[in-house]
Amino acid sequence: MSWVLGHWRFPPHCTAPHVSAVRPHYDQLTWHPPRRGEAGGRVVKWTCDCTEVFYELIALGGLRFIRRTALRAGKTVIC
Repeated sequence: MSWVLGHWRFPPHCTAPHVSAVRPHYDQLTWHPPRRGEAGGRVVKWTCDCTEVFYELIALGGLRFIRRTALRAGKTVIC
C-alpha cells in the first residue's frame, strides 16, 4: 500500500465499486449540467471516489438520475 497526498492510492480505502473501463459496445451518455433544484436528493448508490471522476445514483421526488462529480484542482465540481 502506498500513501499519496493524504489519501490511500489502493485499498483498503476503496470500499465502493469502481467504474468499468470504456468498451466498444457501450453507449456514450450525453451529460447535462444539473438543473435548478436538482442539487439535493438522496444518494442511492455510488462509485468509489478514489479517482478524479465518480458517479452517484440520486433519487429525488420520484425521479432518479446519475450525477457525475469531478475533483479538479482540489475542488469538487458537479458536472
